[in-house]
Amino acid sequence: MVISSLYVLIPLINQLANIFHSTVYLTASVNSVFSIFYAIGFLYFGPLYEKYGKKQTIVLGMFLLSIITLIAGFSTSLKFLTMCRAFQGFVAASFAPAAFAYIFECFSDSKRMITMTWVTTGFLAAGIIGQIMSSLLVQFFSWRYVFWIFALIYIILCFANWQVLISTSTGKKTEYEGIGIVITRLSKNNSLIKAYITAFTLLLSYVALYSVIGDCLTTVLLFSPSEIFNSRAIGIVGIIIGSLLVRPITNRYKLNKGVAFGITIMIISVIVPIVIPTMAGVLFSVICFAGGISVTIPCLISLVGFLAGRDSGLAVTGYTFIIFVGASIGPLIANAGEFRLIALSLVCILCIALGMTLSINEEAVKHTITAS
Repeated sequence: MVISSLYVLIPLINQLANIFHSTVYLTASVNSVFSIFYAIGFLYFGPLYEKYGKKQTIVLGMFLLSIITLIAGFSTSLKFLTMCRAFQGFVAASFAPAAFAYIFECFSDSKRMITMTWVTTGFLAAGIIGQIMSSLLVQFFSWRYVFWIFALIYIILCFANWQVLISTSTGKKTEYEGIGIVITRLSKNNSLIKAYITAFTLLLSYVALYSVIGDCLTTVLLFSPSEIFNSRAIGIVGIIIGSLLVRPITNRYKLNKGVAFGITIMIISVIVPIVIPTMAGVLFSVICFAGGISVTIPCLISLVGFLAGRDSGLAVTGYTFIIFVGASIGPLIANAGEFRLIALSLVCILCIALGMTLSINEEAVKHTITAS
């Protein structure tokens, strides 16, 4: 539900552009602002949970998120909505770092990988669930209710987390050293830089495809609103299938091969609606793309941690920052041209990511880490 906030405006861009008398491209930038401040928030909240506790950070973040989301629903101008989205993104970043740290501290090794996979699945499912919820709410109410309903959900989750989560250790000396030192040390790891370049493309492609697919369905295939809704929702099938494949793939192949497998599926899924612009082609594309990225992201998180060695915590923080900076670029790319041009651009971007991934030599990195 936290990550769903990133996607709730995608189905509402045209409507908000008309309401606020703005261009579609400028209105789409509201989503980019959320992503940018979400990425920045990771750099702030990353060390915060060590001082105040994972549970406390999650609960406080949820409470603040509910307040800001409620206020966003009262926006009377695009500027005010943009400001609210910036605060929303920043506060929403309190959840993921604390949640991942909570998993590492409170779950056994045997359950940790499964838990991480399903949390990641939740993040990806948000791309579909957020759009579905906003599409449904705007059909029966105004766009403001999208924010108000989400505010209600966040305050409920705030109290649920307070009741369910257990208190964890606090007051530890954080290993967080600032983004400047992180970049200086990790930038010397060429394989890690390649993984970061790959990370940058993932949510960029995910957000861009889902942003532009609605335009394709409306203008090219002349889909009805209900058909567009069903096309968005069916991606859940791909996410579930992809999540179930993560463990078998990582057990059998190296991590970079698992990432490459997922990216290859994503490339094929983007090509299909260009070649076969039919309902079947679009549905196949949505399912396969969602499945491909749900395989890629858990494998890439593990790969980043492996490549960073003793700096894995810092590296994953950097990874999260980079992947959501990519997400902030997605809406801008999606509104830069017509569907075929955007789709071809995404194919090129993903091919670069695939090349970067395949050029990572895990064995060489492993020997280097062992020697160190």
